[in-house]
Order: sequence, then C-alpha cells, then structure tokens
Amino acid sequence: MCRIVKLYKDPDIKKILELLKGDSGRYIGKGKFLYRYPVFSQTPQLLYSFITFITDSIPTVSEIQQIIEVKVIPAIDYILARFSIIENNPSFIFYLTPGMGHGVDAEMPDTIEIDVGDVYIGDAALRTVESPLRVLTAYYFDVVYDSLNDSLYIRKLIDTPNPFATLKPDGSTKMSTARYDLLNGVIKAKRGITSIFNETDDQSDDLLPNTDMTQADVDSAMATLDNITNALNNPIQIQVEDTSGMIVEITLDAKQFFINPIQDWKQKLPEHHWEGTDFIPDFPITFPDPTFNNIFPGMTNEDWRRIIGP
Repeated sequence: MCRIVKLYKDPDIKKILELLKGDSGRYIGKGKFLYRYPVFSQTPQLLYSFITFITDSIPTVSEIQQIIEVKVIPAIDYILARFSIIENNPSFIFYLTPGMGHGVDAEMPDTIEIDVGDVYIGDAALRTVESPLRVLTAYYFDVVYDSLNDSLYIRKLIDTPNPFATLKPDGSTKMSTARYDLLNGVIKAKRGITSIFNETDDQSDDLLPNTDMTQADVDSAMATLDNITNALNNPIQIQVEDTSGMIVEITLDAKQFFINPIQDWKQKLPEHHWEGTDFIPDFPITFPDPTFNNIFPGMTNEDWRRIIGP
C-alpha cells in the first residue's frame, strides 16, 4: 500500500496518470479507496490518449516510456509479488482503520476489512493496467515535435525506413508478456469473485461486499471472463456493420497481436498519396497485408472495402 502511495505521489507518474483520465471504466472499492480500472475494450482509447498526450508534452516519447519501464511497471510487479504471498493464505484478513487512511470520508465505516478476495480483484485490476503499458513501451514512437508541421518530415516519417512505429528489440517479449498479464488477470478475477461470493461473515465493513451478488451475477461474470480468455487464445467471430448497414461476421485472432506482433506499423498502412500535408489513401483502399499479420485471418481488401468503404 505504501508503494502505491509513493507511486501516486511521484511527479513523473502524475504525467502518466493523464492516460487514465475520464469517466469510463469500472469501479471497485469504497470512498477514498474507490478505484477505477479500464475495461479491456478501452485499450484502443488508451492508445489514442497516449499518442495525443505525448505529442502535446515536452518530454520525448522514449522518456515517458522510460518512466513507465523504470518506475511504474517495477512498482506494479513489486505489489503483485506481495499479493501472490497473500493469495496463498486464504484466511488472510487486514483491517484498515480511518486513522490509517489519514482522514477517510465520513460515510466510510470505522474499519474496512480487506480479505483475500479483495486482493485477488486488486491483482486483476493491476494486471489490466500493466498489460497496455507493456504494449505502449514495445514500439518506438519518438518524433521531432518541432517538425510535425513540416509536410516533408511527415512524409519521410511515414514513407521511408526509420524506427518510428517499429518494434523494439525486446518488443516481442513485452507483447507476449502483456497477453500473459491479461490471461492471468482473468484467473485472478475469477478467484476473487468466487472468494467474495462465498464469504459468510458480516459484510458491512468489507471493501467489496457480496450483499448484492447473486448466483446469476457470478455466472454472468464468469461467462464474460471465459469469453475474454477464449478471445486471447483462439480466433473468434465478431459482428460489424458494413457500409450498407448490413451486419457481417469477420474473424478476429487477438492472440496474433501479442505473439506475432507487427514489426513496422508503417508497412501496414494502405497504399496512399499526399496532398500537401494530408495523407490520402488511394482509391479503392488497398492494404499491403489485409490480414494485419493474421490478426484478421482470411480478410481481403474486398472485405475491408465493404466494411470501411472504397
């Protein structure tokens, strides 16, 4: 807990916290211990927020990545290692008093009971944060900020061989570890839900009480978590709307994103030309690899044209 506080107070970390701004996500805990963690579907938004954030900041991307790698990820790993010790002791109970919280909200009980189920959920939440951070540090994103208004610089950045948007030497390891984080997070979440649901003690002071949980709630949560595991291990069918408004099914193999990471995202851009500083996809839109390293196995350019337009 002290490690978390130190992390939060670190001035460098406050820059990274900009990534998690907003109201979307799911919440656990009570009062000042309420914690919002991003749902899996938020990863694209997090990636977009990251790019927006870094291009408006003074530090280079690599400097921000270093903050993540040197401070954030080691701190999370340290906490997870301690959580693992607690998780091996199912009878663990810790009482957090208002004094220990240094002035917690008035509506909070005199004490908060933290048990092993709460620790499992905290473990899962931290892993959902750590996974996208590993992805964000797996690629080179440094640019010369002062040159971003220079059309020639942008063209060279995108159309010539250079490190931008390429996988780092240790990028493959980071990507596969990011998938492991998510898979392990699902396991921890399932154990946490089961533990909390089966508690029989007084729930009035529990950090995560089971008073409103039903068997149907548990079954639904478990089914969702099983679907996440399946999506990270096997190709799945997803439904999307094409340009005519019809629903079509395409195959998504998310595992390939992690275990067969794209080496250079620039090479996956559609064939294009430039009009001044504007990147203009050629007509009809044509991707050099419409499967994107088999993330979308079997996809063709004709399929993409039907979905996103010519």
